[in-house]
Parts: sequence; C-alpha cells; structure tokens
Amino acid sequence: TSSHAISNSLGLEDGNNLSIDELLFFVKRIVKAVNIPVSVDIESGYAHEPSAIAQNIKTLANLGVVGINLEDSILVNGKRTLVDVNEFTNKLRSIVNILNEHNVAIFMNIRTDTYVTKHENALEETIRRGLLYKDAGAEGLFVPLIKDTEDIKKVIATVGLPLNVFATA
Repeated sequence: TSSHAISNSLGLEDGNNLSIDELLFFVKRIVKAVNIPVSVDIESGYAHEPSAIAQNIKTLANLGVVGINLEDSILVNGKRTLVDVNEFTNKLRSIVNILNEHNVAIFMNIRTDTYVTKHENALEETIRRGLLYKDAGAEGLFVPLIKDTEDIKKVIATVGLPLNVFATA
C-alpha cells in the first residue's frame, strides 16, 4: 500500500497524518479484496514507542499483511528530516525483538530517506544506515529517489539486503 495514496484519498497530506484506525480501515479491505501478499507502508509506525509500533505491526500481521515499510524520517515544520541513526536503529531493534517474542513473522522493509532529504553524502549515509538497520533486524531496504545505477549497485553489494527503489523523472 501507499501511505501517500491512502492519505490523499482522505484529503490528508502524506507524512504521518493518518491514524492507525484509518490505515486499518483500508488495509482490511485491501487484504480481503486481493489474492496476493500485501505489504503496508506504515510511515513512522503511527506511534512513538517501540512497543506501540510493534503492536500496530502485530495487528497488521493478524489481518494477513506479510510485510511493512517503516521509515527513518519525520516531517518537521513541513520538511522531511532524517531521524538520528542511532535512535532509529535502537527503536528498530526493540520493535524486532518484541515481534520475535510474540512470534510475529512479517517482512521488515526499512525506508531510509537519505536521498529524499538530499543528504550531502547520500550514498555513504544510505550504506551506513542500511548496514545498521540490517544488524537491527531489517530484511529489506527501501531508498526512494536513488537514481544512479552505480549507487544502486553499490548499495546492493555492500548492504546485502533486497533493495526497493522508486525514482521520478
């Protein structure tokens, strides 16, 4: 699913403006309507504490969702801003540990917004974050707006996780 599309369908801007209940309203219908695996973009998790984010993910898994995207940025005064890498890594590790304790099997695809935020060393920061997130339990990496073929190849080779990208013209 796309948080952008779901938010816009409700007249909301993308960027953690949905509530978990609004997201669940759509996800329940999507899961029932299709016969393919469903992965859900949960933005920043629709909560702050790892235990609450893990509960949201558990709820999605109970609906039949097989994967989630969780992002390492937030909107600050309307501007997308990367969260501190150590803070996010620790949060991710806690979420993964809680899910493992509750035997929740769901694909953890982690979005890093190094290119979206135009980080001055986007490639290096993407790799650094990707490796830390992998160590914390990420099973996939999502890097919006990475475009250069050589950058994509380097991320794949260095991080060693399945890589999702999306680029615009």
